[in-house]
Amino acid sequence: MTHSYSSYQAGRHFLQIPGPTNVPDRILRAIDRPTIDHRGKQFAHLGRECLEGMKPIFNTTRGEVFIFPASGTGAWEAAIVNTLSPGDQVLMIETGHFAALWRDLVQKFGLIVDYLPGDWRHGINASAVATRLSHDRDRAIKAVMCVHNETSTGITSDIAAVRQALDVEKHPALLMVDTVASLAWACGNRSRNTFDQNLSKPFHLIHASAQRLLASDVKTAERPKPYCQREKSGSLRSILRI
Repeated sequence: MTHSYSSYQAGRHFLQIPGPTNVPDRILRAIDRPTIDHRGKQFAHLGRECLEGMKPIFNTTRGEVFIFPASGTGAWEAAIVNTLSPGDQVLMIETGHFAALWRDLVQKFGLIVDYLPGDWRHGINASAVATRLSHDRDRAIKAVMCVHNETSTGITSDIAAVRQALDVEKHPALLMVDTVASLAWACGNRSRNTFDQNLSKPFHLIHASAQRLLASDVKTAERPKPYCQREKSGSLRSILRI
Protein backbone atom coordinates (compact mmCIF):
# COMPACT_ATOMS: atom_id res chain seq x y z
CA MET A 1 0.00 0.00 0.00
CA THR A 2 1.35 3.42 -0.95
CA HIS A 3 0.75 6.69 0.81
CA SER A 4 0.63 10.10 -0.79
CA TYR A 5 1.58 13.08 1.31
CA SER A 6 0.32 16.55 0.55
CA SER A 7 2.54 19.59 0.93
CA TYR A 8 -0.42 21.38 2.49
CA GLN A 9 -0.02 22.11 6.20
CA ALA A 10 -3.08 22.80 8.29
CA GLY A 11 -2.87 25.83 10.50
CA ARG A 12 -0.04 28.32 10.71
CA HIS A 13 3.62 27.38 10.48
CA PHE A 14 5.39 27.90 13.80
CA LEU A 15 9.17 27.59 13.79
CA GLN A 16 10.41 25.50 16.72
CA ILE A 17 14.20 25.46 16.57
CA PRO A 18 16.83 27.09 18.82
CA GLY A 19 17.28 29.90 16.31
CA PRO A 20 16.33 31.89 14.43
CA THR A 21 13.13 32.47 16.34
CA ASN A 22 9.64 33.32 15.16
CA VAL A 23 9.14 36.94 14.16
CA PRO A 24 6.16 38.52 15.97
CA ASP A 25 3.24 39.75 13.86
CA ARG A 26 3.79 43.37 14.83
CA ILE A 27 7.36 43.17 13.53
CA LEU A 28 6.20 41.54 10.28
CA ARG A 29 3.65 44.32 9.83
CA ALA A 30 6.25 46.99 10.54
CA ILE A 31 8.59 45.75 7.80
CA ASP A 32 5.81 45.12 5.28
CA ARG A 33 6.29 48.37 3.42
CA PRO A 34 7.96 49.58 0.19
CA THR A 35 11.74 49.80 0.00
CA ILE A 36 13.14 53.28 0.65
CA ASP A 37 16.20 55.06 -0.73
CA HIS A 38 19.15 53.95 1.40
CA ARG A 39 20.84 57.32 0.77
CA GLY A 40 17.81 59.47 1.44
CA LYS A 41 16.65 61.48 4.44
CA GLN A 42 14.09 58.88 5.48
CA PHE A 43 16.74 56.18 5.76
CA ALA A 44 19.07 58.57 7.56
CA HIS A 45 16.42 59.18 10.20
CA LEU A 46 15.65 55.46 10.48
CA GLY A 47 19.34 54.56 10.70
CA ARG A 48 20.02 57.04 13.51
CA GLU A 49 16.96 55.80 15.38
CA CYS A 50 18.06 52.16 15.08
CA LEU A 51 21.67 52.80 16.16
CA GLU A 52 20.63 54.88 19.16
CA GLY A 53 17.80 52.50 20.02
CA MET A 54 20.21 49.58 20.21
CA LYS A 55 22.30 51.20 22.95
CA PRO A 56 19.89 50.44 25.83
CA ILE A 57 19.74 46.83 24.67
CA PHE A 58 23.53 46.67 24.91
CA ASN A 59 23.27 48.52 28.23
CA THR A 60 25.65 51.21 27.04
CA THR A 61 25.59 54.97 26.68
CA ARG A 62 29.13 55.50 25.40
CA GLY A 63 29.65 52.37 23.33
CA GLU A 64 29.49 52.46 19.55
CA VAL A 65 26.91 50.28 17.81
CA PHE A 66 27.37 48.66 14.41
CA ILE A 67 24.95 46.81 12.16
CA PHE A 68 26.05 44.29 9.52
CA PRO A 69 23.90 42.24 7.13
CA ALA A 70 25.30 38.82 8.00
CA SER A 71 24.79 35.73 10.12
CA GLY A 72 26.46 35.06 13.47
CA THR A 73 29.48 33.74 11.59
CA GLY A 74 29.79 37.14 9.95
CA ALA A 75 29.82 38.70 13.42
CA TRP A 76 32.68 36.43 14.45
CA GLU A 77 34.63 37.44 11.37
CA ALA A 78 33.94 41.16 11.92
CA ALA A 79 35.31 40.91 15.45
CA ILE A 80 38.48 39.24 14.22
CA VAL A 81 39.40 41.29 11.16
CA ASN A 82 38.78 44.66 12.81
CA THR A 83 40.92 44.09 15.90
CA LEU A 84 43.43 41.27 15.39
CA SER A 85 46.30 40.35 13.05
CA PRO A 86 47.84 37.05 11.92
CA GLY A 87 50.08 35.67 14.65
CA ASP A 88 48.15 37.30 17.49
CA GLN A 89 47.36 35.04 20.43
CA VAL A 90 43.83 34.66 21.78
CA LEU A 91 42.29 32.76 24.67
CA MET A 92 39.22 30.84 23.49
CA ILE A 93 36.98 29.24 26.12
CA GLU A 94 35.16 26.01 25.23
CA THR A 95 31.51 25.76 26.21
CA GLY A 96 30.05 23.78 23.31
CA HIS A 97 29.71 23.39 19.56
CA PHE A 98 29.59 27.09 18.66
CA ALA A 99 32.65 27.93 20.73
CA ALA A 100 34.46 25.19 18.81
CA LEU A 101 33.26 26.61 15.48
CA TRP A 102 34.49 30.09 16.46
CA ARG A 103 37.85 28.57 17.38
CA ASP A 104 38.09 26.95 13.95
CA LEU A 105 37.34 30.28 12.26
CA VAL A 106 39.95 32.05 14.39
CA GLN A 107 42.57 29.53 13.34
CA LYS A 108 41.73 30.06 9.66
CA PHE A 109 42.68 33.72 10.13
CA GLY A 110 46.15 32.73 11.28
CA LEU A 111 45.67 33.47 14.97
CA ILE A 112 47.29 31.42 17.73
CA VAL A 113 44.56 29.88 19.86
CA ASP A 114 45.04 29.01 23.52
CA TYR A 115 42.00 26.77 23.97
CA LEU A 116 40.68 26.51 27.53
CA PRO A 117 38.74 23.22 27.54
CA GLY A 118 35.30 22.74 29.06
CA ASP A 119 33.01 19.76 29.67
CA TRP A 120 29.96 21.10 27.76
CA ARG A 121 27.95 20.84 30.99
CA HIS A 122 29.07 23.82 33.02
CA GLY A 123 29.59 27.50 32.33
CA ILE A 124 32.93 29.24 32.04
CA ASN A 125 35.25 28.73 34.98
CA ALA A 126 36.31 32.30 35.68
CA SER A 127 39.00 31.12 38.10
CA ALA A 128 40.60 29.06 35.33
CA VAL A 129 40.48 32.11 33.07
CA ALA A 130 42.14 34.24 35.77
CA THR A 131 44.87 31.62 36.23
CA ARG A 132 45.58 31.49 32.51
CA LEU A 133 45.74 35.30 32.35
CA SER A 134 48.06 35.49 35.36
CA HIS A 135 50.53 33.24 33.54
CA ASP A 136 50.54 35.59 30.57
CA ARG A 137 53.35 37.75 31.93
CA ASP A 138 54.20 39.22 28.54
CA ARG A 139 50.57 40.11 27.86
CA ALA A 140 50.70 38.15 24.61
CA ILE A 141 46.98 37.35 24.73
CA LYS A 142 45.22 39.98 22.64
CA ALA A 143 41.64 38.82 23.17
CA VAL A 144 39.55 36.54 25.37
CA MET A 145 36.75 34.98 23.29
CA CYS A 146 33.71 33.12 24.57
CA VAL A 147 30.04 32.33 23.94
CA HIS A 148 27.57 33.71 26.47
CA ASN A 149 24.63 31.39 25.90
CA GLU A 150 25.78 28.22 24.12
CA THR A 151 22.80 27.02 22.06
CA SER A 152 24.19 23.53 21.54
CA THR A 153 24.45 22.79 25.25
CA GLY A 154 22.07 25.25 26.93
CA ILE A 155 24.94 26.63 29.01
CA THR A 156 24.82 30.28 30.05
CA SER A 157 28.09 31.62 31.45
CA ASP A 158 28.78 34.44 33.87
CA ILE A 159 30.44 36.99 31.58
CA ALA A 160 30.71 39.55 34.38
CA ALA A 161 33.00 37.11 36.20
CA VAL A 162 35.19 36.80 33.11
CA ARG A 163 35.33 40.59 32.84
CA GLN A 164 36.30 40.75 36.51
CA ALA A 165 39.10 38.25 35.95
CA LEU A 166 40.54 40.53 33.27
CA ASP A 167 40.18 43.59 35.48
CA VAL A 168 41.76 41.96 38.53
CA GLU A 169 44.75 40.89 36.47
CA LYS A 170 44.82 44.34 34.83
CA HIS A 171 45.07 42.48 31.55
CA PRO A 172 44.62 44.63 28.41
CA ALA A 173 43.09 41.87 26.26
CA LEU A 174 39.80 42.59 24.52
CA LEU A 175 36.82 40.59 25.76
CA MET A 176 34.80 39.31 22.80
CA VAL A 177 31.48 37.66 23.57
CA ASP A 178 29.07 35.90 21.23
CA THR A 179 25.57 36.85 22.44
CA VAL A 180 23.64 35.51 19.46
CA ALA A 181 21.29 33.60 21.78
CA SER A 182 21.35 35.88 24.80
CA LEU A 183 21.25 39.58 23.98
CA ALA A 184 18.01 41.29 25.06
CA TRP A 185 17.09 38.66 27.65
CA ALA A 186 20.38 38.62 29.54
CA CYS A 187 21.08 42.33 29.64
CA GLY A 188 23.18 42.32 32.78
CA ASN A 189 26.37 40.97 31.20
CA ARG A 190 28.28 43.26 28.87
CA SER A 191 31.66 43.17 27.22
CA ARG A 192 33.80 45.35 25.02
CA ASN A 193 32.65 43.54 21.88
CA THR A 194 29.23 41.93 21.79
CA PHE A 195 27.36 40.37 18.87
CA ASP A 196 23.78 39.31 18.40
CA GLN A 197 21.27 37.83 16.00
CA ASN A 198 18.31 37.13 18.30
CA LEU A 199 15.93 40.08 18.72
CA SER A 200 12.69 38.57 17.35
CA LYS A 201 13.52 39.93 13.91
CA PRO A 202 14.39 38.35 10.56
CA PHE A 203 17.77 36.68 10.76
CA HIS A 204 20.97 37.60 8.87
CA LEU A 205 21.16 41.03 10.46
CA ILE A 206 23.76 41.26 13.19
CA HIS A 207 24.44 43.97 15.75
CA ALA A 208 27.70 44.77 17.45
CA SER A 209 28.64 47.05 20.29
CA ALA A 210 32.18 48.13 21.05
CA GLN A 211 32.84 49.70 24.42
CA ARG A 212 36.22 51.21 25.20
CA LEU A 213 37.51 49.78 21.93
CA LEU A 214 40.83 51.51 21.31
CA ALA A 215 41.46 53.11 17.95
CA SER A 216 44.88 51.44 18.01
CA ASP A 217 43.20 48.03 18.06
CA VAL A 218 41.47 48.84 14.80
CA LYS A 219 44.33 50.64 13.06
CA THR A 220 46.87 47.90 13.75
CA ALA A 221 44.63 45.05 12.58
CA GLU A 222 46.43 43.76 9.50
CA ARG A 223 43.74 41.52 8.07
CA PRO A 224 42.09 42.46 4.74
CA LYS A 225 38.49 43.42 5.48
CA PRO A 226 36.75 44.46 2.27
CA TYR A 227 33.30 43.90 3.76
CA CYS A 228 33.17 43.68 7.57
CA GLN A 229 35.25 46.72 8.28
CA ARG A 230 34.62 49.10 11.13
CA GLU A 231 35.65 52.05 8.97
CA LYS A 232 32.51 51.54 6.91
CA SER A 233 30.51 52.71 9.88
CA GLY A 234 32.10 56.11 9.35
CA SER A 235 30.74 56.30 5.82
CA LEU A 236 27.38 55.09 7.11
CA ARG A 237 27.32 57.81 9.73
CA SER A 238 28.14 60.42 7.09
CA ILE A 239 25.07 59.21 5.21
CA LEU A 240 23.02 59.41 8.40
CA ARG A 241 23.96 63.08 8.74
CA ILE A 242 21.98 63.93 5.59
